[in-house]
Amino acid sequence: KWEDLVLINYTHQEAQIRQDIWQYFRSYTFFWARYAAASRGLVRLDNLHSTNPLFAIALTRELRQRFPDLGILGEFFNSHDGLQTFMETCEIDLLLATTWEHHFAHDLRHYLRYLHESPHPLPWFCPNNSHDSGVPAQEFASLAATRPRYTISALLGTGATGLTQGVEFGILEKVNFIGHKTEVRYAPNQDFRIFIRRINGLLAKYSCFQ
Repeated sequence: KWEDLVLINYTHQEAQIRQDIWQYFRSYTFFWARYAAASRGLVRLDNLHSTNPLFAIALTRELRQRFPDLGILGEFFNSHDGLQTFMETCEIDLLLATTWEHHFAHDLRHYLRYLHESPHPLPWFCPNNSHDSGVPAQEFASLAATRPRYTISALLGTGATGLTQGVEFGILEKVNFIGHKTEVRYAPNQDFRIFIRRINGLLAKYSCFQ
């Protein structure tokens, strides 16, 4: 649970306890990283900005050595300069951008400009929504927002985008991945897969979107 994770002391004064803590979370990470690497996928390092930096640096370097083709996504919030310094020390492929938090065109425009204005271009991942957010029907008041929001995230972001499972079929409420699973509700006759393929085709074809 999150309340437990924030209390972990990666710099414990007892060397053996500190070593045990590091080894436990290294083993946990490598267990899942093997599956992600085998499926040509990635791992998400959640709340990386709250992780002990020495542990984070050691962990990402070892992940890169063990699984050179593994994608590493980091949720890390800081200033542009802080992010640049972090990217130079931790071997992260993508930083999470929270486009779904900006519901209105004016705010989203300023946020996308912020993502692009770094003096050193940073590799942002700009998903349509996240497991932390609601699905488009919840976040943007209408399922119809799926198309423009995905288009903007994909083509005006930095070339990397995505969405949570179910959005492509018009899911009405986010799937809670922790705890009891309730019945999934879908809007009738909604299928965004062809549309998503078209946008991804534009993304792959034209380098200006990458």
